[in-house]
Amino acid sequence: FLDRGGQFDCVMALAVTHHLLVGKGIPMPEIAALLHRLSRRHLVLELTGRLDPMFQSLLRGRDSLYSDFSLEAQEGMLARRFTILRSLRLTGMHRGLYLMERR
Repeated sequence: FLDRGGQFDCVMALAVTHHLLVGKGIPMPEIAALLHRLSRRHLVLELTGRLDPMFQSLLRGRDSLYSDFSLEAQEGMLARRFTILRSLRLTGMHRGLYLMERR
């Protein structure tokens, strides 16, 4: 799928970035580059903060590696490649939903 190099008008990445980041060890700048490469225009994205229970379960004692990792830090990394058009913090959760446009 990724080898085809296609671009899509809208890419949706819901509850996936933390699995790539923590589960597979892919750095956030590389995830942002992948999303940018796949997206022709829009990106709908869910980001997970490090205090989220799922994020915590993926860490398994590697907390110090992500001690400074926050939604704001992720937003900053993505803002280099995308403009955040809208964002919504999910009440009572350490997650946010974003509508972004490719730069």
